[in-house]
Amino acid sequence: MPMKQSIQQFLGRLTVLSKLENCEADEIAELYDFGPVKTMENTAEIFINEPRPARSALKAFLYELPPDVLLSMVVLMYAGRDGEEELRAVDTHCAPNVSYMGVASSIAEKRSRMEYINGGVKSLGKSNLLDLQARVQARLEQVQAVDDRPVLRQGPSS
Repeated sequence: MPMKQSIQQFLGRLTVLSKLENCEADEIAELYDFGPVKTMENTAEIFINEPRPARSALKAFLYELPPDVLLSMVVLMYAGRDGEEELRAVDTHCAPNVSYMGVASSIAEKRSRMEYINGGVKSLGKSNLLDLQARVQARLEQVQAVDDRPVLRQGPSS
């Protein structure tokens, strides 16, 4: 049986992909003279039509994360953005109707994703990351026991 991978193993790669994706967005903004990208609202059409290899790599990475790692990252992201109380909101993020692609997309769409996640890590403390992941995994198993549908369908083709 393969060893379970921890959230810590994925944070470094997510950091690199996030930086690349943000640089890519800035280059497109500069190409069209938008200035620094703060919001996608006024530039959405151009961003949709431009090739986005870094964005594609980021999304592919997120889609392939194990469910407990992806949901742990979401808990950290919202804790970093909205405050420590989100660290106790595991049940909210692990509800039976959670969409794997929706969760992955919510991370990918936020330009400040790493700032938020790092804020969540700081609030939680690095030594407690595995505890958070274990809480998320336990909640996923609880939900699975009540509802025989998979909690999250992994990957974009599901």
